[in-house]
Amino acid sequence: MRVALFSDSFREDLGGLTRAVIRLHDGLVARGHTVRVYTLHQRAGPLHPADRIFVPAVPVSWLPWAPPDSWAAWNGAAVYRSLEAWAPDVVHLHSPLPVGWWGLLAARRLGVPVLSTCHANPEAPSAFLLGGQARGKRRVMGESVLSRASRAYQRAFYGRCDAVVAPSPSTASLLRAMGVRRPIHVIPNGVDLSRFTLEPGWAPGAAPPNHPPRVLYAGRLSAEKGVETLLAAVQELWARGVGMELVVAGSGPLEGRVRAWAYRAPGRVTLLGKVGWESMPEVYRSCDLLCLPSPLETEGLAAIEAMASGLPVVGVAEGALVDLVRPGFNGLLATPGDPTGLADALARIVVDPEARRRLVPGALATARARDSQHFLDQLVSLYAYLASTGDAGRERGPHDQEPLRPPSPAAPGDGR
Repeated sequence: MRVALFSDSFREDLGGLTRAVIRLHDGLVARGHTVRVYTLHQRAGPLHPADRIFVPAVPVSWLPWAPPDSWAAWNGAAVYRSLEAWAPDVVHLHSPLPVGWWGLLAARRLGVPVLSTCHANPEAPSAFLLGGQARGKRRVMGESVLSRASRAYQRAFYGRCDAVVAPSPSTASLLRAMGVRRPIHVIPNGVDLSRFTLEPGWAPGAAPPNHPPRVLYAGRLSAEKGVETLLAAVQELWARGVGMELVVAGSGPLEGRVRAWAYRAPGRVTLLGKVGWESMPEVYRSCDLLCLPSPLETEGLAAIEAMASGLPVVGVAEGALVDLVRPGFNGLLATPGDPTGLADALARIVVDPEARRRLVPGALATARARDSQHFLDQLVSLYAYLASTGDAGRERGPHDQEPLRPPSPAAPGDGR
């Protein structure tokens, strides 16, 4: 099968979305499929080897809210000509940004089946753009306007696809709630269980002698990830006399704020900065539990990787973490944006090594049910179904929400 992937980034040193696309590419190629990747020619990091087509783009890193090495694709005609000449069986989009739009429009015009995976929470743009800058009534009004605009934009994008892939049930529910009427399939990205494993001989849940338990945060340092809530919760734990070390793996717009805060807590915080994906297994194994306070996760890949490494997870009861973290089985949940509640949840595991040990089997079972190879089977079946129906681009009615039925459908496991 010939599969065209569209992604804004194919760099090997970026976060969960890019890792998922790279893992999908490699898995398809390993199974004998022919894959072409349409992406941006980013220059700040190594691009993963592939049959790549760079979509013409202009730099937009000068925008105040844009991350470094940001580009905006502009030449849709070039995308159309390339797709027409290559003749893929299916087009798989991984972003509603310009690269994805050009791929969508070209596929529609050519009559090629097109699906898209929703990697980013539709509410994330408003949280990201506002950050912590606006306060009070101004912030509430800003969030409302940006949220409505983001939902309308993404509804228009996903509403033009033949199928939409949601990496978790909560994301599927969110897409339906915002008015997406295309068939929605819950197919997680999963993780590579050959990379994220228990270290041989490792005793789960036990910190080294004379060393406080290590709590890991792994992710972007930005407001929408709940970083401010995490810092306040840790500060409260220290004020209670709870001994623990915070390990931070990541970078982002709040990095300066986190560094200044860590400077006032010498010996209690380890800042790793941006950690390469190849080094993350070792980071997970060096810690005792993961704290992920983000209310906007669409899958929670960091949480799954941590569980595969034997770590319980403390998260918040919103977004995909509700689907993933089962309190008392593989971790605990707190109310989003509540530092005291998060501190209480962390304290229950931090102060009790036996409690950590009891959660490890559940964490491992949850991760085993999210092997990326299993979900690749489901995705390939969906590709084959779309390619065989011959109805790409047909309009569906407003109540046509039933998912397409690929051969032998299987629901994602949850370790229960």
